Amino acid sequence: MLITFPVNQLNELTEEYYDALICFNSFEARCTTIPSQVSKDNFANCLIFTNRDTREQSENNLNIINQLFAGKSQIIELTVSSPISVADKMEETIKSLAKSCELKKVFIDITTFTHETLLILLAIFREKFSDTHVVCGYVNAKEYSYDCEDQKDKWLSRGIGEIRSVLGYSGVLKPSKKNLLMVIVGYEYERAVRIIETVEPDFLSLGYGLASDSTTEKNRGANEHYTQLVKQMATYYDEIQDFQVPCNDPYKAYQAIREQVENIGSDKNIIIVPMNNKISTIGAALVAFEKPEIQICYAPALIYNYSAYSIAGDRCYIFDLTPPQKISEKKPQI
Repeated sequence: MLITFPVNQLNELTEEYYDALICFNSFEARCTTIPSQVSKDNFANCLIFTNRDTREQSENNLNIINQLFAGKSQIIELTVSSPISVADKMEETIKSLAKSCELKKVFIDITTFTHETLLILLAIFREKFSDTHVVCGYVNAKEYSYDCEDQKDKWLSRGIGEIRSVLGYSGVLKPSKKNLLMVIVGYEYERAVRIIETVEPDFLSLGYGLASDSTTEKNRGANEHYTQLVKQMATYYDEIQDFQVPCNDPYKAYQAIREQVENIGSDKNIIIVPMNNKISTIGAALVAFEKPEIQICYAPALIYNYSAYSIAGDRCYIFDLTPPQKISEKKPQI
């Protein structure tokens, strides 16, 4: 079950003891919100993952988190451009931590992980630390690309690097089947179009968030707007299947994506590219855990809007990383 509440109540609602807070340092100031609000006494350790390639842009936020958990923190540099090294370093770090404590319960602040590093971390816990109780937290954004007033001028990233399957989500793509690309669209519609043009799937499905299910307080209609732009630019496809993905509830996101997968049927290879917020990305991961034949892909951006990416919102979302079959029966123990 998901609970949502004002960020300033986070201290009161994380009274359980955790063996570790796991977070990702970012150029986004949002990465400091949860670490600055939780009770430090309730966390034995703090693992701070940070991207070596953007260390200069995120150094100030890294120092803030590190000082908040002085004596408990460990900074782990990742080369995000090398997924294999990311997976190895993450697993090595968590295994080392598990030797010093039982690692019964951890809190992952998913807010500013990249989609790929978050998916890799979830796969590691699922495969290597399945007995650990994982609780996830997410802080919304009040606004994205806040230096642009006009919605059509807003941007988060530009260009794409190589398109790669995410480690732990390689799927089973059979040559005898045609490929369907499912893109969970967010603000980065130009990036989405580039991915579609590069993959050249036989079929295309677009998932978009409803304004009523948005975690962003401003420009709530943006998800549907950008999905329409993607459809207009993807002119090669006569028919595009679109569907709605709740972006404020990981379990409902899972259910929506799973239902779309069922509608597609088993006669196509399904490739999912989650590009909306991290909550909907969790939903995609849960579907892939249940259906390992699905492949999840990621295409890193070439440049990010470092100076005005987002403004932190005032809502926090907390939920268990729950196996799909137990979604309806398990409540979060926070």
